[in-house]
Amino acid sequence: SPVQWIDHVESGLAQELPGLYRHGPLRYLAHYPDASELDRIVALLAAEGGLNAIELPEGLRISRIGELVFAFNYSASAQALPDGTIGLFLIGCPALEPAAVAVGRPA
Repeated sequence: SPVQWIDHVESGLAQELPGLYRHGPLRYLAHYPDASELDRIVALLAAEGGLNAIELPEGLRISRIGELVFAFNYSASAQALPDGTIGLFLIGCPALEPAAVAVGRPA
């Protein structure tokens, strides 16, 4: 398991989230976040960067290259793609079996 730590920070910097300090484009995280807090931090940074973060089940990966969306199921169980991930399927379908791939155009 990862090492837990917390830094005690004395700063005039604003905290975006508890323990997450910002100075211009730079951030400092003063502790080891739990899984839900890490999700909030990633969502915050993705939104700031203009990215649409999608929560995916364990083992499901999605990539977009040009006008194509690729979905890969690396898990040992079937996974359903989140609604709106792929609009027009060229290969595969919304329910991916283990080790399956789907390719399509964005929704």
